[in-house]
Amino acid sequence: MSKKLRIVFSGIENSGKTTLAKAVAAELGYEFIEEQCRYNKDVIKGIETATTLKSIHLLQESMVSESMQHAVNGVVCDTAHMELRMWSRVKFGHDIEIEPEENIDQIFLCQTIEKFEEDPLRQLPDYLDRVEYEKSFTEFLDSESVSYTILPAADLDERKKTVIDRVKRILNG
Repeated sequence: MSKKLRIVFSGIENSGKTTLAKAVAAELGYEFIEEQCRYNKDVIKGIETATTLKSIHLLQESMVSESMQHAVNGVVCDTAHMELRMWSRVKFGHDIEIEPEENIDQIFLCQTIEKFEEDPLRQLPDYLDRVEYEKSFTEFLDSESVSYTILPAADLDERKKTVIDRVKRILNG
């Protein structure tokens, strides 16, 4: 049996994380864990708190743990703890103490895409604003010594190929 991997797609809004994560999960036969903030009533209403973000983290991590037990190959996550921590820092002025419960084998940092796609949860329609926020997010990841692979803005097939090649290298040692 090959090693089960946990792959995380990270990045700011409008970076193609969800589309790419779904495509990679389907291609590799991995379980897909959706970003749970999209379904949280407080987030949808815009009244989330730091406690809300911690609850979302616990839910996502429990979904990962359960999926890892049943997955044949592993799981692909559309975001993880670092997005929630950055969200808390920006919105509430402080970090939240959360860590992944299951090991993360690879983080792919998806760079923002210039063309903006409307979404009720997105707040940065201007590309240059997103680029600036992305710099802050990358600095935060670096300050926390998070290891990641950058996926530049590109078409889906190109990004998917880069990811699958990297995953194969991990699996083959």
